Amino acid sequence: MGKKVKLNCWERLLLTAIDGGLLPKEGNAITVRVLKALNDKLPLSPEEMEEMGVTPTEMFDKDGNPASGLKFVVATKDSKPEEVEKANKYHEKRIEEKDILFLDSERSVVMVALKMLDTKEKLQPRHLTLWDKFVENWEKDDAK
Repeated sequence: MGKKVKLNCWERLLLTAIDGGLLPKEGNAITVRVLKALNDKLPLSPEEMEEMGVTPTEMFDKDGNPASGLKFVVATKDSKPEEVEKANKYHEKRIEEKDILFLDSERSVVMVALKMLDTKEKLQPRHLTLWDKFVENWEKDDAK
């Protein structure tokens, strides 16, 4: 069984890309299959990335190991008008929601990742909408 969840571009990036993504990078065979399915359905399309002004970039983690990353368009007071327009498009696009079907196994992987952050007291404000959608709302539905 599964359930459709409305996720905006920002939430999808939090799960897969920002700071290495919220999802685990490894696990047992079942978890790895679930991660592959999530990584196939969650990333932004090239069109969404272009509309948001997000470009892939090569970055390094804190240990100097290569890690894929993203570079965001941000407008400053010194930005050219076209840069401001791109940044505004990004902010508009990032809040558009898309219905994504999550199987119970996929939801479980996301929920476990969020609960681990909570247990370690590492949840951040940017994770709260994901917490609401995958932990609180799902647990309310399960209780019915």
